[in-house]
Amino acid sequence: MRGGGGLKGAFAAYDAQMVKRPIITKMWTSFIIGAFGDMLSQLLSKTTGGGVDAYRMVTYGLSQLLYFGPVMHFWFQAVDGFGKLPVLAGSSSVVKTLAMTAFDQTVGATLVISGFFMFFTVWSAVLAGPFFSPGLPALLATGAAKVGADLWPTLVANWKLWPAANFLNFKFVPLDYR
Repeated sequence: MRGGGGLKGAFAAYDAQMVKRPIITKMWTSFIIGAFGDMLSQLLSKTTGGGVDAYRMVTYGLSQLLYFGPVMHFWFQAVDGFGKLPVLAGSSSVVKTLAMTAFDQTVGATLVISGFFMFFTVWSAVLAGPFFSPGLPALLATGAAKVGADLWPTLVANWKLWPAANFLNFKFVPLDYR
């Protein structure tokens, strides 16, 4: 491994990949975090009895790889650009970060969560078997119904954690690592 062994070497290798292949690296990072997070969620959940459904874990991890990794790479670039708008030019870093967080948690959360509901509807159909058996218009209608039914409660749940987390992210994490 380049950069030495141990944790320091792992970080050096990760840094090298972030420079060489940022989107691919973020996609695989999203897979690992998503799969691990789902596994942890299952282990802590009373509904799963402490067991782990490996298919569910991998399916969710792959959805992170295919959707959230690339989407969030480009979304965070857009948020960073928002923070550089001329209207914020004379603002303190805290005001800029608050503006970026507000933009992220209104426009961004709405678009990203809606997109994920649509993506996951189609992704689930792909995994279930013949992709076009219900027909793409029916799948899109199902996804749109999911957005209509679940967007607001998901946004409310999202706002319990992600404004604070993303404020810290925007304030302290360099753009290339978001």
